[in-house]
Amino acid sequence: MSEMAVIRRLEVGGGARFWAYISPQNDTRARVTRWQVDLQQGNWKGSITSDDPEQILQTPKLAGSFNVTVHASGPDFPWQELKPQQGTQPGVIGCGVSCAAMVGIVADPDGKSAQYWTVWDAFCTGVSESAADAPRVAGTVQPCTAAGLDYRAFKRLYGGGPAYVLDLFASGYYGDAPHEMFFAAVNGEPNRYRLMEKVPGVVYFIVSYYAASFSSQVGLPGLGDQVTIVDASGEHVVKVEEY
Repeated sequence: MSEMAVIRRLEVGGGARFWAYISPQNDTRARVTRWQVDLQQGNWKGSITSDDPEQILQTPKLAGSFNVTVHASGPDFPWQELKPQQGTQPGVIGCGVSCAAMVGIVADPDGKSAQYWTVWDAFCTGVSESAADAPRVAGTVQPCTAAGLDYRAFKRLYGGGPAYVLDLFASGYYGDAPHEMFFAAVNGEPNRYRLMEKVPGVVYFIVSYYAASFSSQVGLPGLGDQVTIVDASGEHVVKVEEY
């Protein structure tokens, strides 16, 4: 079953759920041949492994922050604990009771190791529990809570077509600083994206404006004339304009 098929059969509710995603970048499937994702909250523990890569791990009505560790090996490197990609909070992932979160694995360009990244609350019923009225915890990655958010979307032909490359832009502001906002694609859904933020630690109480951009980099055969962008306030349908 394809990664897209796994995503399409995701059902949320009744406790946080998790799945693992093996990136096609850097020929990861060939370079990372054995892996294991371990999750823990209190007395509960669960794992997703390369023996059953399409497993969707369900918790017993748990939600919040979970400890996460990822181990892997391949033809050119031994079994080892992986480090998080830059921008990923190490050792933790958040997921609401009616959400599913993702742990991704990507090989290094030389194939001699790999890294992992996390997508908190990747799929939810309604707005995530990490929404604007939730307590802010430093380092948390969550749907963007910025004010005055404005979105733009553009497409251009990929090579000679018929697929298009998608470019997204967002701008907004906060009542304090510094913040980090960024787009996250929803795997298997070329017309749906999330605007996320990383909650700062020490803040300065000054109004600050931010912008984020995203490019699909390759053609998206299923790209339509509009995309849906999800932030902490809900869903926003944005018209896709041609350059």
